[in-house]
Amino acid sequence: MELYLKAQLACSAGMIQRQAAKHFNISRDSVAKAITGSSRLDRSFCCALR
Repeated sequence: MELYLKAQLACSAGMIQRQAAKHFNISRDSVAKAITGSSRLDRSFCCALR
């Protein structure tokens, strides 16, 4: 999960999604999900915090 947060931060700092996917060795779809926060991991993690 930490990897997805790093990809999210990299994209918010100006890195292109495709570059982030290649840099962190994850799929472009995973980077897109990390940016939108729509992955299952994010939702389950947020629900656990409540």
